[in-house]
Amino acid sequence: MHSTCVKCQEKLKHNEDTLECSLCKDIAHFYCVGYSEQSFKKMSNNTKSRFTCTNCKTTTSKSPKSNAAEIKIGTSMVDNINELMKSVSFMSDQFDNFNNKLDNVMSELKNIKSENQKIVTENKRLSEEVDLLKSKIDEIEQNNLGISVDITEISKKTNTTIDVYEAYRINSSISKRSLIVAKLATLEMRKNLIRNVKSNKLTADKMNNGWPKENIYINERLTKLRRTLFYQTKVAATTKEYKFVWLSNGDILVRKNENSKIVRIKSSQDINNLSPNDNLESFLTGIDLFLSQINKQHINIISGDININIMKNTNISNDYLNIMARNGFIPCINNFTRVTNHSKTCIDHIFINNIDSDKINSYILRCDITDHYATILTLSNINNNESYNHNKLFSNKIDINHLNLLIQTEDWYALLNCDNVDNMVEVFNTKINEFIKYSSISKYKIYKSNKTRKLKEWITNGIVISIRNREKLSAKIRSRPFDIKLKQYYKLYRNILNKIVRQSKQIFYQNKLKHARSDSKLVWNIINEVIGKPNQIKNNINMIRNKSGITINQTTEICNELNDFFVNVGKNLEVEKLNPYKLFPYENNNIINDSIFLKPIDKGEISKLLNKIKNNNSYFENDLTNYILKNVSNSISFPLSIIFNKSLTTGIYPKTFKKCVVIPLFKSGDKLLCSNYRPISLSLTLS
Repeated sequence: MHSTCVKCQEKLKHNEDTLECSLCKDIAHFYCVGYSEQSFKKMSNNTKSRFTCTNCKTTTSKSPKSNAAEIKIGTSMVDNINELMKSVSFMSDQFDNFNNKLDNVMSELKNIKSENQKIVTENKRLSEEVDLLKSKIDEIEQNNLGISVDITEISKKTNTTIDVYEAYRINSSISKRSLIVAKLATLEMRKNLIRNVKSNKLTADKMNNGWPKENIYINERLTKLRRTLFYQTKVAATTKEYKFVWLSNGDILVRKNENSKIVRIKSSQDINNLSPNDNLESFLTGIDLFLSQINKQHINIISGDININIMKNTNISNDYLNIMARNGFIPCINNFTRVTNHSKTCIDHIFINNIDSDKINSYILRCDITDHYATILTLSNINNNESYNHNKLFSNKIDINHLNLLIQTEDWYALLNCDNVDNMVEVFNTKINEFIKYSSISKYKIYKSNKTRKLKEWITNGIVISIRNREKLSAKIRSRPFDIKLKQYYKLYRNILNKIVRQSKQIFYQNKLKHARSDSKLVWNIINEVIGKPNQIKNNINMIRNKSGITINQTTEICNELNDFFVNVGKNLEVEKLNPYKLFPYENNNIINDSIFLKPIDKGEISKLLNKIKNNNSYFENDLTNYILKNVSNSISFPLSIIFNKSLTTGIYPKTFKKCVVIPLFKSGDKLLCSNYRPISLSLTLS
């Protein structure tokens, strides 16, 4: 390696910026070979390694072998590039060809779609024209039958002679009786005949004494199309609660009741347009009652074909919207959802409550599938905890009988195969947890309405109703301030109600004190409740001072500091070591040190102790509460006896039973000192 620059012949310093020729290995300063400092810094390591000095470049260009090699390499590269260009050109032509075909296909598809739309429109127009022609033909046929009547329920065996313009009998395969079609002389004769038959029931014996007493029905003669339409109308009238359906000069007429308008039925579409219930007043009363009873804290969505046009300013629509708004519901659909040739209505509604409007998107999908447009509602970024607090819809109830059966039928002798008592407890907890899950029954809770919810324990359902009536009277007084009799009645009603409430409260607390009896703690709680003294508020420990005197406020660090203090407080106390022999002198010198004798524990002893425990006091794991322990004490006492006796014989206390929940209670003094807190340990019942 050269130590001097081949150009300036100066000595090269260590780590100096230089360039080394890749062929002759000469080293020179970058500025000696014609590079600026900026150009040199931009050069990569790969570029620097391929640097060639001027002498080597000149020599290489003069060498015939290298020249031939370069020509050969250059020729092969040109061939490769030409092949690559041909491939790219071919692929480009293919891609252009594919694009042209795709454009043609899309153009044809667009034309087909346009033609299909034209066909659909034309088909719809032709269908309407066909229906119109059918209606006109049917109307012409009906006009031809204008003076004809149908007479039914006349026996075939009787010889009938009716003085009419023309008459003939039509046999029916469905009915045993045939149909007589009579063509009367004039239209007025037909009207009079039908009117008289409706006012006076016509029977066969009235027409001829020799005929049997059977009802005879006389109706207007209809075409086949109108007979079918009349039958469909009667079925729909029964379903939609229309009281009157009748014929008048070949027209089918319906009416909801005596006060409603008459509707003429010309086609099946008219039948579908019949309102299912025109009694909207009862509907508004019912929905107001329903909305007042539901839980307003939940997100509620109400949707349906309500048949009230909220886009039209009427008393019914205004009352309907006021009821929804009063109960906290806002409309999400505010445009026409049913459009016909004659009308536009918004009768498909979606109402929602307890959610921000910016999280709601509603759409109307215009399509010809049905006569109503589809309505769509989307909810985004809904967090239930922001709107309301979730209450459990169901609670798990334990089937004690089934749980007892599972525990009794289990082979608990398998616990004896465990290596140590900790494994025994683990197997026991696993099986008990499985049995509790198998015995759980999901039971739904029934939420009561706010109107029937008791404000206080002594408020009965009757008092709740009376309070509601008092509020109604108060509202009436505000609307009728000059009604003296109403004011006097309200004051009397209010005073009597207040007296009843006071008496109910007095009787309630008297009974409560009787049940408390000698329980002084419960008695004082009742007294504090009566005088309105609040219960003691449990102060949370927000900060504590550690051993180093630093105040900490993190929950985990506070727990660890208190736990460390409570665990080691016994070791830090100086306790005088006592000599047991001085305290308990023995006459017998045959004493075995470090020994104790305990009788084996039987399941009867465990069962008695379990029956004495309280239901709600204790810390528990694996869903094994005190309530369950008491109710399965007879069946669970056997596996527990195996575990307890194993613990006594091996001298090992199970690790699981060492768990407890420690509650630090403040005594007095500085709240930052751990020594001013007294630990209360809640251990497992089985420990």
